[in-house]
Amino acid sequence: MLENTMVLQNQAGMDQRTYETEKIKDLGKKLTRGYVLSNISVLLRKRTEDEIAKRFYEEFPDLEACLCLKEEQEDGCTLSCLFDKEFLELMEIPEEEAWKLAMEHVHDDTRIENFGQLMSRMFPNEVLKEAEEIAMYIVTNHSCNRGASGILDRTRMEEFARAHNTKAIMAIPSSIHEMILLPHPEYFNIDIVTRTIQTVNAETVSPKDQLGDHPYILFF
Repeated sequence: MLENTMVLQNQAGMDQRTYETEKIKDLGKKLTRGYVLSNISVLLRKRTEDEIAKRFYEEFPDLEACLCLKEEQEDGCTLSCLFDKEFLELMEIPEEEAWKLAMEHVHDDTRIENFGQLMSRMFPNEVLKEAEEIAMYIVTNHSCNRGASGILDRTRMEEFARAHNTKAIMAIPSSIHEMILLPHPEYFNIDIVTRTIQTVNAETVSPKDQLGDHPYILFF
């Protein structure tokens, strides 16, 4: 019912530890319907054959949205695990209710920030004026952990498109933790962007964190 491993990962994606079935059982001791309803969320990742609670979106044909439990730890880490439909039945939670609440949690936790401003905050002593002027944005969550699912929040994406006076957005799959948004995709060469994504995946992003190898175009 619960995936046989769960991951405890800090905000920077470092110090990752995978716990086996014994730890899942420990988590099970505090599982209640209320706990699940309070901590249910959505993870966006590459398509798999795993039999878990998932949905597919036509805008992202090679990805899957999975229901998961997420809990922020006192040490700044995020505990998350996936589960199947049988688990929802055990908790007496209708699947539609689970998805509705999970997407509400995604909406509340999603943030979109200019890439340059984000870099300036992370590196306050550096001169990054040019970076702040780049029309590139990051969509993630407040913990910057498994936040790429924010791209599924149609309301947020429509607001972003209106704010930038565009009918389309290019979404670049940085990792399962975030996506990059580029308004006015007509100004970008998709082939070049695709090659860049594939290079970054090969050289920088861990295989388990990779989300996709090409950009997606969202229309509004």
